Amino acid sequence: MQKTVIIRDTEIRVIDILDRIAKGNSYRQILTEFPLLNVGDIMTAAQFAFEILNDLMVEGSDHIRLEGRLTLTNGKYVNLTKIRKEHPRAYVKWEPDEDENLKRLFQQGKNFNQLSEILMRQPGAIISRLKYLGLIKEKQAS
Repeated sequence: MQKTVIIRDTEIRVIDILDRIAKGNSYRQILTEFPLLNVGDIMTAAQFAFEILNDLMVEGSDHIRLEGRLTLTNGKYVNLTKIRKEHPRAYVKWEPDEDENLKRLFQQGKNFNQLSEILMRQPGAIISRLKYLGLIKEKQAS
């Protein structure tokens, strides 16, 4: 069952407010249509959308293109909040000391899953970084 996000105890859905904003309605128009709301509620809805988009990443692409509609450029949506619950360092830029730690642990014989757990990154990121560092070849990643 899909959950609906509403403003306070109004039963007015955040998505309905965002839809009105997207259609170019002014705050005054929105408040006229939804008299139970106040300007703060509209800002809360916008903040909610901002936080969702701020956590949204596109895997396989550097950007999302907005051309009247939200479209992906050769990638897929990634929910960082969800991923970072299991892998807190997912999609964080690799630092030189992390590379050194990865090299050391890999040379100690740690497998991809162990490295993933220790470094708090996804196994695919570990494999990609090991390839980037020249420590494994494509065939070894299988």
